[in-house]
Amino acid sequence: MKPTTFVEIVVQKVKEEIRDLIPRVRFATIDPNYSGGLPSVIFDGESTTTIKTYTYLSSYTPSAGERVMILNNTILGKLEN
Repeated sequence: MKPTTFVEIVVQKVKEEIRDLIPRVRFATIDPNYSGGLPSVIFDGESTTTIKTYTYLSSYTPSAGERVMILNNTILGKLEN
C-alpha cells in the first residue's frame, strides 16, 4: 500500500468518527393523524410522514400537528410560534 493511500483511508475514518459525534438536530411536525404511542413525524422540507417512530422526553406529551425539535432521534419538545 502506498503511504498516500494509507493517509487517505485514515482521514476518511476520522471524518466518519467525527460526524458520528456531532449531535444531529432536526425540526419536524408530529403526524397530523397521531393519536397515541410513539409518534411519526414530517421533517421540515419533506411532505411525507416517516415510517420510523420517535421517542420523546417524559416531560413532553406529543399532540398531532405540533412543531417539534428532535435531537439524535429523540423529540425534545414542541416549539412555540
